[in-house]
Amino acid sequence: MIGGTFSRTPGGTTITVTPQVRGGSGEALQCQFRVSDASEVEGSILTLKVMVAQNPILSTISEAVPKGRYPQGMSGDAGAPNYVMEITQEAGFEYIYINLLTDQFGEILPGATSITVSNELELSYGNSTYQKFPAAIIEKRNDTESKPYIFKITNLCPLVNPRPVPTCPFLVEDDSRDGVCRITVRSGLVANTLPDDMTLVDTFSLVVSDTQSWFVVYCGMVVDGGVIQTGPGNITIFTDTQYEDSTDTYVYFKLAEFTVGYRADSSRYVDWVLNTCAVPFVAGGGATPCPYFKVTDATEGTVLKVEVAQNQIAGRWPNGMGLGFPAYKLDIGGNSYIYAKIVYNTTTLVIDSDSTAITVLQSDVLLPNTDSEVYILLATVLTTGDPPVISQINNVCTQPEPNPCLLAWSE
Repeated sequence: MIGGTFSRTPGGTTITVTPQVRGGSGEALQCQFRVSDASEVEGSILTLKVMVAQNPILSTISEAVPKGRYPQGMSGDAGAPNYVMEITQEAGFEYIYINLLTDQFGEILPGATSITVSNELELSYGNSTYQKFPAAIIEKRNDTESKPYIFKITNLCPLVNPRPVPTCPFLVEDDSRDGVCRITVRSGLVANTLPDDMTLVDTFSLVVSDTQSWFVVYCGMVVDGGVIQTGPGNITIFTDTQYEDSTDTYVYFKLAEFTVGYRADSSRYVDWVLNTCAVPFVAGGGATPCPYFKVTDATEGTVLKVEVAQNQIAGRWPNGMGLGFPAYKLDIGGNSYIYAKIVYNTTTLVIDSDSTAITVLQSDVLLPNTDSEVYILLATVLTTGDPPVISQINNVCTQPEPNPCLLAWSE
């Protein structure tokens, strides 16, 4: 068998599959957190357990911490006991995770509980500040006496490093765990001020009530003469159970809407989110102009279109834009995200020289950065009705700043 082993256990034969993970040089890399069967028999009772290989998170190795930081309960010390954990004692699938708690800048938080190992019954990748890396899939079956045993372990061998920081302002994500249904909202500034209870480092969380299955997330702003008022109580983030209409003195700026579903264990979690990915603003009055890549409605008859104002990124015109070029328009079919895509040369880490290396495009979904492409959000477009019409455009209005550090290095 290539990339795996067979082993005898009290419950039968366990298949352990470990893929060959290769680095850029083509050489096989160690499976950092390899999971193997460690089930034990006491009398006639088989207790299902697994052992997880002990290794540090590579990105935490430094002069100050030469051994790096290990998941809670693990150690790089000579003679340290094996890391063995009991799993669910019933047939079915189970997942082993390495979990990272990070701040808003993608840095792993201090403290032993910021890096942990867990076993769970569902596949999940967490969110941008509670990052989950599936390390192995465990398949358990019943023997002829209907007693469970570990039949197969598939090691996924993830490269566990903090993922790139999202580029979506005020990103709303599911953070449901430990039986509590909640969301997190990425922190940011509104009118150069933090909303109540937000910091630029700590995670901002809201517990979701069990009153219904659909919610909207608002940034509420007190306004005077079209100018957002700062100070305690004037800018707040909250959930609502219905759409709200703004007034001359109070603006409801929608950050997202989401629905709640149920996991196999009947716990509630957020199963769908539509983010606007926009910095809250007030139209008119004290609103400032949008100097960079302003997106406007350019619908022609029944064909939904938007026009993107032309500008440069890193001293270059995006493909299809430039002095003397016609209006830059994009077709859309519904709710859309407008992005600037930056393609990098992965060897030199500079923007590729090809004319298509910088483009402005439309997407129906949020686009994650890859190992060669960075997506910078320019605007979100919301539609309503049947046939659909454009109901709202939220422009980011800031100069796109390409940054190769945002590439998804773990890919």
